[in-house]
Amino acid sequence: MKKKIRHMEKVCVLFGGTSPEHDISVKSALFALKSLTMAGFECRAYYLDRQNRPYGPEAVAQRVGVLIEEGILSEGEYAEILDSGLIRGKPRDMGELFNILMSDDVDVVFPVFHGPGGEDGSIQGALEFLDIPFVGCGVAGSAMAMDKVITKKMCEFHGIKVVDYLSFYVHEWKKGKQACLEKIEKKLGYPCFVKPAGQGSSIGISRADNKEELVSSISAAAVYDSKLLCEPAISGMEYSVGVIGNANPKASVPAEISLWKDFFDYPAKYGPNAVDDIIPAPLGPGLTRKLQQTALKTYEVMGLSGMARVDSFIENGQVLVNEINTIPGMGGNSLFHRMWEKTGVSPPRLFERLIKYACE
Repeated sequence: MKKKIRHMEKVCVLFGGTSPEHDISVKSALFALKSLTMAGFECRAYYLDRQNRPYGPEAVAQRVGVLIEEGILSEGEYAEILDSGLIRGKPRDMGELFNILMSDDVDVVFPVFHGPGGEDGSIQGALEFLDIPFVGCGVAGSAMAMDKVITKKMCEFHGIKVVDYLSFYVHEWKKGKQACLEKIEKKLGYPCFVKPAGQGSSIGISRADNKEELVSSISAAAVYDSKLLCEPAISGMEYSVGVIGNANPKASVPAEISLWKDFFDYPAKYGPNAVDDIIPAPLGPGLTRKLQQTALKTYEVMGLSGMARVDSFIENGQVLVNEINTIPGMGGNSLFHRMWEKTGVSPPRLFERLIKYACE
């Protein structure tokens, strides 16, 4: 239960962290700071390196330089934020950082982490324990949505259709590789996709068109997680819907995810040739409503709050939920803020609402 507060002018953004999605967190945080500042909030931000050690603005500038070289950010795109002093100096340790978060200098925390170690309920648990209001989902919703297998099981239990799947642990794979391969081939066939169960941004995902590629894909995914997920290739298009709110959530117009390769992997999302999605998706009113209603029901049954992005496929007129992002990527080609802009909510107004929901 998050503490209710009367004032919410002072916002602290936390970003970086141990996840493989570290650099995308940097990109999202810069966009969040820009939008929050435009909305009139008094902002500060603290950056955590890949070992979760607090670092100052110089370290952020170095990461931004790498993102510019990789084509994820444009030269000078967030120069005003980097030069503004909003990214504060390095606290001595995590203890000092949390003392700052509990002080009168901070009204609400905005965690902008992606993936394990920040989007999975861990930072949310620390903030709830210390009674610090924060943006986004609580511990249970964050943890369940981070695990793609648990997400599917929750959806199935509540009558929400999902992409077919088969899951197993790495130790099961090591004990009986042939048995695992036979199960996958019998239930899913080729082509199929292998994913780590607890990663986002398509980290560790690969496509397999035969047994040799399947073995290789499983080995690649096992680097990132001890629980793996296999899914069949879907012939339908993939769509995304943004959801915001608490007791009475709202859905954005959907986006159609346009692919320049066989699936929506990390380079397709964030690289220099990132996909150019279609917003709003070119669907009739019936399918649009169906996507939105499915996203809202998924949000409800997963116990989510604040914000999330629900990704689904449409195959033969049926909506199949694929995955949920409880801290969606922001800025640049990221879908979340663009879907809300097309719904009529500008980034400053969107972030204003997210702060409001955090303090309800």
